[in-house]
Amino acid sequence: YVNFPVGDNISLEVWEDEEKLELESIVIPKDLRNQGKGTEIMYMVCEYADEKQKPMSLTPDTSFGATSIDRLKKFYRKFGFTKNKDFKVRHSMVRYPQ
Repeated sequence: YVNFPVGDNISLEVWEDEEKLELESIVIPKDLRNQGKGTEIMYMVCEYADEKQKPMSLTPDTSFGATSIDRLKKFYRKFGFTKNKDFKVRHSMVRYPQ
């Protein structure tokens, strides 16, 4: 588990092993949404993944309050995530170190 300083009652779960990072969840309270908090967090996590030279994977999911999987996929694509085609990770999207 990687502990990132996110504050504001925001929940972030990122798991790390020797080879990769897995983004399990980002939960931003409704009153804090649409203020750039998710974007800020994603830049921080992507920077960490790049420093460690590790791929990062995730699966967009609406179970934590998001309204649309398509909207989430579009959001994550802005950070370099693409459809996972190599199946070395269990998630549907992957981002390789920049």
